[in-house]
Amino acid sequence: MTVRVAVDFGTSSTCVVASVNAREPQVVVIDGQPLMSSAVYAAPDGTLFVGQEAERQAAVDPSRYEPHRNVVMRGRESLRQARVARPLPAIKR
Repeated sequence: MTVRVAVDFGTSSTCVVASVNAREPQVVVIDGQPLMSSAVYAAPDGTLFVGQEAERQAAVDPSRYEPHRNVVMRGRESLRQARVARPLPAIKR
């Protein structure tokens, strides 16, 4: 089986499209939606939360929340030091 995945990392929203065995690409639904928020929340232990869960976690400590992932990529201090549990080495900027 061959799976191809495309990810559009937008500033406010992220979209994922997948194709299995060269079939027509389909939008991947995440949390019941075709778009996922690009928001990121870094917990005190370094765990990263994204999308709707990041938005929910922001109620706990808004200072650890970034609604636009491009700011995170530029190195916001509180989020830059967070560890990523499952990095995706194939994804390149």
